Amino acid sequence: MHKIFSALQRNNRMLVKGFKLDKAFFVSKIFMTVYGSIITFIGIILPKYMLDAIQNKSYKRAILVLGISFMINMIGSIVDRIYSPYSAVATEKMNVSITEEFLNKSFSLKVSYFENEKAYSNYSVAFDNCAGIVHSAVDIFFGTLSACINLTVAFSLLIWMNKAVFIFMICIIVAQLMIERKRKKIMFDYQMEVNRDNRQLNYLYRLFYVPQFMRDIRVNSLKDFVYKKKKEATDGIVEKVERMSKRGGNVSLKVAIVSHFETLLTSLYFIYETVRGKIALGDFFVALNSYSTIKSSIASILSSCNSIYENDLYITHYENFMNEPELSDKDGAIELKSISEIEFRNVCFSYPNATQEALTNVSFVIREGEKIAIVGRNGAGKTTIIKLLLRLYEPCAGTIIINGRDIYDYKVSSLRNAVGVLFQDYTIYPFSIGDNVRVGKNVGDESVKRAIEKVGMLNKVLSLKKGIDTAITNQMEDSGVELSGGEAQRIAIARMYVCSASTLILDEPTSNLDPLIENELYDTILDDSKGKTVIIISHRLAFTYKMDKIICLQDGHIIEEGTHNELVKLKNGVYKQMVDVNIKKYE
Repeated sequence: MHKIFSALQRNNRMLVKGFKLDKAFFVSKIFMTVYGSIITFIGIILPKYMLDAIQNKSYKRAILVLGISFMINMIGSIVDRIYSPYSAVATEKMNVSITEEFLNKSFSLKVSYFENEKAYSNYSVAFDNCAGIVHSAVDIFFGTLSACINLTVAFSLLIWMNKAVFIFMICIIVAQLMIERKRKKIMFDYQMEVNRDNRQLNYLYRLFYVPQFMRDIRVNSLKDFVYKKKKEATDGIVEKVERMSKRGGNVSLKVAIVSHFETLLTSLYFIYETVRGKIALGDFFVALNSYSTIKSSIASILSSCNSIYENDLYITHYENFMNEPELSDKDGAIELKSISEIEFRNVCFSYPNATQEALTNVSFVIREGEKIAIVGRNGAGKTTIIKLLLRLYEPCAGTIIINGRDIYDYKVSSLRNAVGVLFQDYTIYPFSIGDNVRVGKNVGDESVKRAIEKVGMLNKVLSLKKGIDTAITNQMEDSGVELSGGEAQRIAIARMYVCSASTLILDEPTSNLDPLIENELYDTILDDSKGKTVIIISHRLAFTYKMDKIICLQDGHIIEEGTHNELVKLKNGVYKQMVDVNIKKYE
């Protein structure tokens, strides 16, 4: 009983949510429910008057009944013509609002949440059904309301019916719906099972149309490899579909058999009562229609109970996600205007499910205006430092100090606004070149052009028909252009030149660039950022001699720290070894 009550409460919360989103839509649904019940009542009794008119050979009465039927149908068509577009628009607006709320929630969660497979699966189910559960709750409510009204009307028309027969018929209807509930549970379990397979398959399908994947597959003859992976995923889905179809098919057959027997017995009973003279021929059709209405109304009510149960399965996923703790500001958190000093004190961090720490007792200080290089081999923990600084993750131990205060003393949004970041896995969006440089900032076209000029791309961009309004790739616009890896990286770097933040962080910013362009860009970046704090992460060392300080990481530890000249003097130093390897490349 507690489970039923809890399910009703959760569905009711979704109903209230829908009401708050669009009250006018609810009023229109009430009108349509009452209107539908009136039409149902007229549809039940109208055949009786038509049959009576025919039996009495009353041509005028028959025409009158036909006229009423015609007018009802015409009014119904007009009402539907008005209501359907309104309902479609209102529904879509609700979808937009619900989805926007869901996405805002996802942006407020810690990144670590999405690295847990179970949590990610919950997210996928919740997102796919976030709007549907609200609409289902609304439909269940109005469907039940309509069924109750219709049931009351039909009951009043079958008051003469044998109570034992009536109860027997109701039991059959209930049995049908109990079996149907089992079928819905099978369908839900199936969806949960194939969710992971579908996620894998959707990714594999992207390999066939996303340009960078297509190129790699063709050049490296990976077609057979990709097809093998696709076959593994599809075989899993086919096996689950086959198993579900057999189970669902058996349940559906039971429902059908019970329904056929119920229809046969009902028809025989009404025929018997008509033949023995208990009801007139016209009342026979009223009885059939009334019973059909009772059957469909009870079915609708019980189906609503099943729907509440089914909807509750998805609501649970949705509410679990929406109740996830957010990356929130502590009470009394203040705005961070600019950064004058960054300090890590004995910071340790491990990624979820990792067997060893990504950072161990990391300590350093970066002061305003300094140019810092963080170097080390792949996996040394360089990018992890930046993720912690931006509070994408939180340290397992130690403290991060900003301007002499704990990082948690500042609002997360202001912290991230105070820093301009270009990650090594930057994203180029299928929007215009200008939008890719602005990335949401209120920056004029001239500022965008100056930024593009500083990365050496202005002549190329202006030669395009639409200039900075040219879309990148043709995913959004047919006239879009494809950029090379180096060109895309330079557009991403241009974002740093329209960033007003006093601290800039660039993670492997020149990995796709040739040495000449790389050297020019580092000179431009450092010259353009005078007075700003610049942190550059790289395992390439062509620029490090220009930096004020170098922090060298290895296996999550800071093993060396100093200027280029200081570190190259360390006989067995890791930084010196990296420099020597870079020099040998050009000998």
